[in-house]
Amino acid sequence: MHLRDFAPLPRLQASQHSWTDTLLQKVSQLAEDTPMMFDAAIQQTLSFEAMYYNSAAWRNRKAAIESKQQLMVGIALRLNTLIEVTSKRR
Repeated sequence: MHLRDFAPLPRLQASQHSWTDTLLQKVSQLAEDTPMMFDAAIQQTLSFEAMYYNSAAWRNRKAAIESKQQLMVGIALRLNTLIEVTSKRR
């Protein structure tokens, strides 16, 4: 059975390498760094986790999460202040 990608991946921005070259380098590195034959390494499932956590996409998402958390803390502090002022008036 011959597997094909449904669409070719674009070249990486600001890089001389294509996605295919980059992924095959990772497979080759896996085969070299572990007691695994190259053909076994190439059959492994693909994970983008390491690439994601080293990317601008993660840094942007992390900044958005932190911003949302700070907003929620600010809202909670204001609500607590409002509750304190309201309870003192009673």
